[in-house]
Amino acid sequence: MIEGPTSRKAAPWLLIAPAVVLCIVLVSRALFHFAPRRIEGDTSAQRVAAVARLAAKDTPDTAEAIAEAAANDPDPAVRHAALQYLARFADEQHRPIVQAAAGDTNPSVRAGAAAVLGRYDDPAATARLMELAQDDDPAVCAEALKRLGPRDSADAIVLLVQTMERGGTPEIQQAAGKALARRFGMHFKGTPADGELWSKLITGVKQIDEVRAAFEQTNTPLLFDYERKHQMTKEHEAVCGHERDAKGAQP
Repeated sequence: MIEGPTSRKAAPWLLIAPAVVLCIVLVSRALFHFAPRRIEGDTSAQRVAAVARLAAKDTPDTAEAIAEAAANDPDPAVRHAALQYLARFADEQHRPIVQAAAGDTNPSVRAGAAAVLGRYDDPAATARLMELAQDDDPAVCAEALKRLGPRDSADAIVLLVQTMERGGTPEIQQAAGKALARRFGMHFKGTPADGELWSKLITGVKQIDEVRAAFEQTNTPLLFDYERKHQMTKEHEAVCGHERDAKGAQP
């Protein structure tokens, strides 16, 4: 086959044509298709619904739009909703927004910030959660205590035990107890209103090796009700003795 002048001139264009088409497509998508999303609506209820719809799509610009609502929406209900969904996407670039929300005047927003802070596994997040665990609002305290439960922090363990023992309200004490129960895989029933049972639970938690180590590491005195501890030891020995006797009586 003999190539003519026209076919030889066309060959270079055949090589670069795909690249030109690709560039045109990318520029068009950048200009028109990926315009930043925004949370819009005339009422707070509409904007909360818009946050939920956008979070469900999980597109590349979802996190930025939700973060913008968490930072700037005038309604605390929308900021709270945005923080709840932001917990799915939160990364280091959203950290300033979450830190600011932790100091919001609205308690529901502070509670939402505590939930998101739980995703940041570092000493700074732990320290901020410990501050929120002593917030004036019980819901904020409860959320912060919940997020402190799994932290690899001796200070967090000490705070949880101390709060379980003598927190500001029974609800806060119970929130700390639940966080510790989840951490150590404990299954217990009871509330601070059940004085005797709750005291036994606290004594039991204080005897966990990791708890003892945390108090020692932080140079915090670990105080026991030694009379109750002795009573619990005797009860435990009695149960073990009955089990041994039952096994020995089997044929």
